[in-house]
Amino acid sequence: MLKKFFFKWLAFLFFIFEILLLILLSLVSYEASLALLLGISLALPLMFFNKSFFILQIKKIKIKIKKIIFLLKKYIKKLVSAFLFFNLIILLLFIYNRSIIPRPVNRIVSIRVDNIDISFEPLNENLTEFQIIEKIGVEKNQFESFRGIESSTNLATPKALKEVYSDKKIIIFKSNRNIKSVKRGFLLNEISVIPLNPDLDGYITLYLKDGLHIKGPTGLGYSEKIIIIIEVENLPKGSFYEAKYVNNLEKYKYLGFEKVRWSVSSIEKEIRFAYILQPFNYLHWALQPLLKLSSIPLEIITLLGAIVTFIFVFKLKKIAI
Repeated sequence: MLKKFFFKWLAFLFFIFEILLLILLSLVSYEASLALLLGISLALPLMFFNKSFFILQIKKIKIKIKKIIFLLKKYIKKLVSAFLFFNLIILLLFIYNRSIIPRPVNRIVSIRVDNIDISFEPLNENLTEFQIIEKIGVEKNQFESFRGIESSTNLATPKALKEVYSDKKIIIFKSNRNIKSVKRGFLLNEISVIPLNPDLDGYITLYLKDGLHIKGPTGLGYSEKIIIIIEVENLPKGSFYEAKYVNNLEKYKYLGFEKVRWSVSSIEKEIRFAYILQPFNYLHWALQPLLKLSSIPLEIITLLGAIVTFIFVFKLKKIAI
């Protein structure tokens, strides 16, 4: 009797810990807390059903499976014939369209970039909005071959990177824009941005002072020694948590602020980094275990939530399946 009482209370304590963990995870990750809530929700309804209910549901499922198998056996030949006929029609239409529609002339050029610098700086104390300054360096001699090419754009667009400096060898292009952060938890925000601000087709525009403007794909042709540097400046000390696709991450601290710098191997992926909001950045050490826990795959969090809740319900209701 004492043993049963002990295990019943142990299950109850685990369930209380699970509810507390649900609240704490919401501070740093809405996704992790929702995954845990899903696991609890899957198992909690067991409190309202008994053994006979589950036996009845299993019998109903078996009957439905048998009906589906019977229908598939009966109509399998007709279904396969209809499927093959439908795919044949689609294939013929595709071949016909390719034969009558003329292929457009490609006016997009390939540009080799030598260096890319992207910096972020907060615009307010709440760290909800950042300014992004993007700079790329391109060898000047590349543009001579582009003279006379008809561009698909007649004017510089708001998304264009404009020339700000040039010498005999290189031209520097720059663009400024603002972006708002996304809340990942009550205390954690994230910045996610596509580098160089491409248009809907995935192209960026370089606009020179003499009026020439060139379009190129986001995955620009890189030189072998290209350096892609990402910097986040003037963050409150202890705010920065982590970034994605990081190489050689470095932190520099000065008078209550920090500057974070890292490199990436490609700009074809989003730039993403997360940070802790003020004044909770001073509790970075205390939030660290929760941040690590929230990085566990969501499927595992859901499964653990369902298992703990099921054990609690099992001990409470003494359901035997």
